[in-house]
Amino acid sequence: MATINSSVHPEFADMEEDYKKYRLTYIGGRKYKEEYLRPREGEDDFASREAISYVPGYAKEAVLEVSRAIHQRLHRVSRTGGTGSYLEVAKGALGGIDRHGNTMNSFISQKVVDELCFMGKIGGFVDNVIPKGATKADLNSTDHPYVYAYKAEDIRDWAYFPDDPSRLRYVILQETIEVFDDTGLRSKTEKRFRHVYQDENGGVFVQFYAESGEPIGAKTSLALSRIPFVLSNLGMSLLQDVADHQTALLTLASMDMSYAVKSNVPFYTEQRNALTSDLMSQAYKRLPRDSNGNPINPEDMTEDTRRKFLRDSERITIGTTKGRYYSKDYDRPGFIHPSSEPLKASMEKQTAIATEIRELVALNVQRAGLRFQSEESKKMDSRPLEAGLSYIGLILQSFETQIAQIYAEYESAEPATIRYPESYNLLTEDERRQAISEDRKLISAVPSEAFRKAVQKQIIETKFGHLLDPDEVVLMKTEVEASQAPTSDAEELRTDVEAGIVSAEFASVARGYPVGEAAKAQEEKAVRLNIATRLQSSAHDNPDERPSDATKSEKYVLKET
Repeated sequence: MATINSSVHPEFADMEEDYKKYRLTYIGGRKYKEEYLRPREGEDDFASREAISYVPGYAKEAVLEVSRAIHQRLHRVSRTGGTGSYLEVAKGALGGIDRHGNTMNSFISQKVVDELCFMGKIGGFVDNVIPKGATKADLNSTDHPYVYAYKAEDIRDWAYFPDDPSRLRYVILQETIEVFDDTGLRSKTEKRFRHVYQDENGGVFVQFYAESGEPIGAKTSLALSRIPFVLSNLGMSLLQDVADHQTALLTLASMDMSYAVKSNVPFYTEQRNALTSDLMSQAYKRLPRDSNGNPINPEDMTEDTRRKFLRDSERITIGTTKGRYYSKDYDRPGFIHPSSEPLKASMEKQTAIATEIRELVALNVQRAGLRFQSEESKKMDSRPLEAGLSYIGLILQSFETQIAQIYAEYESAEPATIRYPESYNLLTEDERRQAISEDRKLISAVPSEAFRKAVQKQIIETKFGHLLDPDEVVLMKTEVEASQAPTSDAEELRTDVEAGIVSAEFASVARGYPVGEAAKAQEEKAVRLNIATRLQSSAHDNPDERPSDATKSEKYVLKET
């Protein structure tokens, strides 16, 4: 019979080892190296190699690149409606959505997005601890429902009602709690289990259990119609196909570091005839002596003494001011070093693996997007990846929507309406600039005003869609829609004015200047030309007269205009 501390979902049992690998890949650093760096040599050599090894976190970075694309668009999440305090706490007011001052965007960014991408699963619990006997009028501004997240490895078991697959029947969550001593300092941490279930009558209850499986306290009844837990599943971790790639990179990079360090120190060699009297006498002189001064045979030495003897017998003093005798019939002593070819081949392989990691993560994102991507968009190269990011956005939208619903039920209010962005991309700043440059070439390619405005709006979205508030982007697009100017490029407008195909007034407005500025500019230009013409004529008739002889008012006009 299963107990609370032993009850696990089949999916959890199957994924437990993978969760550990994904978590360490996400954490990286010393823990990852200690777990996955394996010895391939003696204990001492491995310790030396381990000390200089690093974690090549390409898999982690590839997934973070995806999650950053989501982070950049969270400012465009729309939250409207609802009659409770949800919209206020979602903005960080009243202690924030988690009672730690976080807005909903920062909570999603810090606790949810990375977990969903790296682990493929995330849970959120909506709690509302209210002091006993308190009424709503008695509650202060921070007494409102709040949210905290559960990692994939802490969601141990769950089940849904057979007649309603969207409604949880029970969930078992693992928690780590802190235990404080009499002085108020933390003495240790303990594990416990939270069992939340709904009975056949619709009642929702919470019961805590110790790590041993013994109940802690009495069960608590929640005045809700559903379990206040949200379970979101991506279907797979984005690390699923690349976690082992990073382990392979760790091994290769570690061996390369060891190889490079050791091969950087060439070693000295010389030919030797061990039977020559000179060498025999030198070795005899180096033999350790007993108390009577007699040499000790190497076979009778202790292990440490024998090692020291062999090491000392091979020791040679060399350097720029030191030389070595060598026999007439032998080659000159020299230094040798290992070939660099194995190191080059290994580095090339590491580069190929790093590239493959990024491609596989992108394919995993695309695979997720294929769940709802249309047949038409599947034919377009750029759409599958965007569809995958949009799918992750839909999961986040569902996650927050369910949280808003539970939050509203706690307050007997209407839930807020949540809308996440529909489009995402992974463009770098260089790629954005390139895309904008290509779009600008299209503005005049088609004699269609609707086409031109659509391209201009796309430029705005590419440049500012991930940076600015949605209202600001909408305002820019509205201004584009209202504008009659096909371009605001100064050089193009100047050429059109000189060619006589557009007025100076229209070009001025297209450049963003107020109406009427062109007429004023033309008047001032005429004044400058008149003064310049008069001065030139006067100088021609009287060479001694210079432009400096202009009247004070004329100098003022020339200077100001």
